[in-house]
Amino acid sequence: MILVPSDWITIIGLFVTSVAFIAGLFQYRQAQRWKALEFISGEMKEFISSRDVQNAIFMLEANRRPITFVTQFINKVDGDERLVTVVVSDEMILSTLTYYLQNRSITKEEGLIRDTFNTFFFYLSNFNHYIQVFGLIKYSDLHPYLGYWLEILSEETDRKPSNFPEVIQNYLKIRRYDGVRQLIGHYKAYCAKHPAQRSQQKLYEPIDLKTDVITKTNDKNKSV
Repeated sequence: MILVPSDWITIIGLFVTSVAFIAGLFQYRQAQRWKALEFISGEMKEFISSRDVQNAIFMLEANRRPITFVTQFINKVDGDERLVTVVVSDEMILSTLTYYLQNRSITKEEGLIRDTFNTFFFYLSNFNHYIQVFGLIKYSDLHPYLGYWLEILSEETDRKPSNFPEVIQNYLKIRRYDGVRQLIGHYKAYCAKHPAQRSQQKLYEPIDLKTDVITKTNDKNKSV
């Protein structure tokens, strides 16, 4: 088959069109990727700025330390809060997350711990929703931010008692935090493919304090 000049023009035109299409598709995907990363950045800022999330992280990181909870707003306009500081230990966390198995009512301090973890799990469920439903992000985008905490929640480590992951899993199942359980599944699958990406962050030293509960308000800044 002999190609005439018009055939070459057609072939070159098709080639140029294909290159332009591929380049446009690449730029589109890059733009979408940047939007996804910006979305993650915004969600992480909101996540880490939550007082409950910060407190949950403190409780996961340490074996025993004082945690300051907000029990109520005294004056929402001025931002005055009623604060309660409780020295939280691993034993208190385990007792809180298994109280429904002990045929007893939850204590005030345990209620604060439970509500804090519920908020933490709510945020984690949202992250999984972004992966599963919207397809906005991949788990690998979240691993640098959440991998360390998911490891503590789901695996036996030297940071927490050996039964801690089992208690967490049972609580998530009973309370139907299926999104968190799925997110943990993403974490385990990712680590199986990328074992070098497991977190190596060290644990804070436990704080040995005798005071258990201190109640105060930030407007008067004194014990009540």
